Amino acid sequence: MKVHAAVFELLGSLVGQLSETATVARSKKESLAQQIAEQIEDSVKYILLHGEIRENERTWIQDIAKSVHMSPSQVNRIFKQIYGKAPRKFMSETLLNEAQRLLLQTDLGIDHIAMILGYKTNSHFSRQFKRWTGMAPSEYRNQVQQQPLAYEPDQ
Repeated sequence: MKVHAAVFELLGSLVGQLSETATVARSKKESLAQQIAEQIEDSVKYILLHGEIRENERTWIQDIAKSVHMSPSQVNRIFKQIYGKAPRKFMSETLLNEAQRLLLQTDLGIDHIAMILGYKTNSHFSRQFKRWTGMAPSEYRNQVQQQPLAYEPDQ
């Protein structure tokens, strides 16, 4: 009986340690994924400030992987585990959010917005925006601006 109790106590202790180890590993992954997300957001800020995608836009995930001392596949896997999407999709969504903001909150022309977002041509931006939203940038701007404002009760 004492042996069984000791075995169960030992197993309980091991399970507790494994749980703590898994929690530490998860928090490390979360921290790493957050670091990757910040670097992606910094890339978008770079695009907005300079109006161009860095020369090596094709290798940006490799640059991020080098900065965190991991392989690109590890970066992709960890980011997807934490955020549920690939880093490239996260970047596309960040660019889409910025495109939508610029379309709705500014009077800038679509060609100017395309340039700000780092697209070489207006048509490339328009195709990408339509792929993201199902409508052209001008359609999006017109449709959203024509929607009635949400009801706000008198205060």
